[in-house]
This record gives sequence, C-alpha cells and structure tokens, in this order.
Amino acid sequence: MQNNITGTHENARRKGMPKERFISLMIEAGVLTFGDGVRRPEDESRVPPSSDIGLNFRKLLVEHLPELSEIVLDVVKEVSRQISADTLFGYKRSGTALVVSAHTIDRLRTDGGNPLGYCCMSSDGTITGNIPRGARIVIVDESAVSYSGIMESVTKLRETGLISREKQPDFSTRESASIAFAVVGFDMQVLDGTKGVPRIMVANEEIFGPARAPGEQRIFPIASIRDFIGRFGRAENDILLRYIESQNAASANRRHGRRAEVVCRC
Repeated sequence: MQNNITGTHENARRKGMPKERFISLMIEAGVLTFGDGVRRPEDESRVPPSSDIGLNFRKLLVEHLPELSEIVLDVVKEVSRQISADTLFGYKRSGTALVVSAHTIDRLRTDGGNPLGYCCMSSDGTITGNIPRGARIVIVDESAVSYSGIMESVTKLRETGLISREKQPDFSTRESASIAFAVVGFDMQVLDGTKGVPRIMVANEEIFGPARAPGEQRIFPIASIRDFIGRFGRAENDILLRYIESQNAASANRRHGRRAEVVCRC
C-alpha cells in the first residue's frame, strides 16, 4: 500500500513551527509506510509494532539532514528557555550526524551570540568536540521506539566519566557536567512490556529520577504517532488508529492486572 498523502504541506512550512515542519518532512520523505508489505531496512531493527506500519527514519537523515537539524536546533533552543543547556551530544551514526549538522547551522546563523557547544561519540568510543566542566548536555537522537538510543547515550557518557554516574540532572553544583534534557525526532508511544506505561516515562525516570511534579519530563519528542492522525488517506488513518487503540488496550490490561498482548517487537 502506498502512502496516499492528502493536501499540501506548504502551509505548514510557512507556519514555521518545528513540529509542523518536522511532520511535513516525515510525510514528504515517506518515513512512515503502511500495508502488509512494508519495507524494513536491514539497518533499522527498531521497527514499529505490527506488520502494517514501517519506519525508515534513515531516509529522512539522508535526504533532509540540514533541514532536519535546523528543526532539532529550534526545538533545543525553545526548551532551553525553560531548562538551561549549552552542549549538544550525539552518539553513533544518527545522533552524531544530527549534532554535527545542528552545530554547524548554529554557528552559521549566530550573530554575536554564543553558539551551542557539541560533543559526538562513535560506537568505538572516539570523541569529537568536548564537554566542558559544568556543561548542561542535550542528548539528540533520531527517533524513539524503544528509547534504546537515548539510554545508550547516557550509558556511554557515564562510562567515560563525562558525567556523574548518578541520575541527572544535579543542578546543585557547576563542577560536573550533567544531562539537562533530551530531544528525539519521533515517538511511537510504545508501552513498556513490564510496567505497562509509555517507554518515554520509563526512560525519563531511568535518566532523571522520579518526576518531581505531575507530567514533568525531560525527554522531548518533536512529534508523536498521534500527530499523524488525519494526515494520510483513509486506509492509512485506520491503521494508525488501530495501533493507538492496541496501545490503549494493552495499558488498560496492565492496570487491571491482566497480561497484555504484545503489540510491539522492538
């Protein structure tokens, strides 16, 4: 089944809002695919839950990296107005590409200000850039199905001693670097198989500790699967709605002590 895109995304581009720009890019690049024969790239093992939805975020990185990085940068700067941050961090291929590109864009468009610093780490531990003393780090990752990319980033930062091994952030001192927040491109809103709550909540607690206020979070998806409802044709829309309904049913089963059907093999 081919994506049946309705309408035009020019209005979204003119609005200039990061979420709308991001959604337009995802649709135009064909990142989400639908039907029984969805393409599953060999290098993308974190696929969405059923055989009806496919996710190829790598295509967006290859074809729209500069524009995507600018969107990421806009989101980082928007969140930074509330949560202080000064250094971008990316781990492995996708995170590194986004961070380097966003850092370049930031340097080019900064007029008399101080651009964000950056640090990238490859899978073999090679580090490009640096994390200065007292840095407030923003982890950048491409998409979030299992949130394994963010958790890997945190693990590497702790293993190398770049940040404390304690849960972050600890703003009581400026001596050590800490993680301020994380930005991910796309959230599939997958439930944790054990706890029956969205994995974003589990990852948030693993990194930052228990929320100090209801709804508090420090992992910010630019867009989620729910944002795509009504943006495709009827058949694709029905697939998206069935997926969200399956997540809601699984969550309800967990809350009532019943075994939830496995809806995601990520």
